[in-house]
Amino acid sequence: QSTWAEYRFLPEPDLPPLLVSEQQLAALAAVMPELPLARVRRLASQYKLGLGDAELLVEFKGAASYFEALVAASRVAPRTCVAWVTKELFGRSDDLQRAPPMSVERLAAVLRLIDDGVVSVKAGRQVFLAMLRGDAREPRAIVDELGLAQIVDEAAVRRLAEDAAARYPKELAGLAGGNTRMLGPLMSA
Repeated sequence: QSTWAEYRFLPEPDLPPLLVSEQQLAALAAVMPELPLARVRRLASQYKLGLGDAELLVEFKGAASYFEALVAASRVAPRTCVAWVTKELFGRSDDLQRAPPMSVERLAAVLRLIDDGVVSVKAGRQVFLAMLRGDAREPRAIVDELGLAQIVDEAAVRRLAEDAAARYPKELAGLAGGNTRMLGPLMSA
């Protein structure tokens, strides 16, 4: 051997060959954590997420595990959960390397209220923000105190609309004439 390049093909005389059995490989593979790219693919496939959403979940420490626990706890569509985890929860966090500021169970309770039609998404966000600011009450108690529950009784909605029409006849006439700016007082009534 006259050049350095030829030495790279010779076995090292001081090191014995490393022999690894299939059982040893299987045991090592079982204790290894899921690799990031494999986790992105699994999340996208299992939860029918876009690759961008799955990559965001894997990028932030703990977000993917939080997301999977949230899907299981809330029984809400995975796309809804990924939006809340990436945009609302981690999107509002200053330090993405620390633990999430809210437990999975508390966020799951908010998402169930939205999914069940108890509150709108906007009202659910208000409950979420109150909890994020440190309100330790149950989400339903916050909804009740702030009066955020949606009215789903058609007769009750009809009574409210008739009451608003009786209290604001001028605005109702303007709205009937095509002036959409008159809708504001009627909506707040």
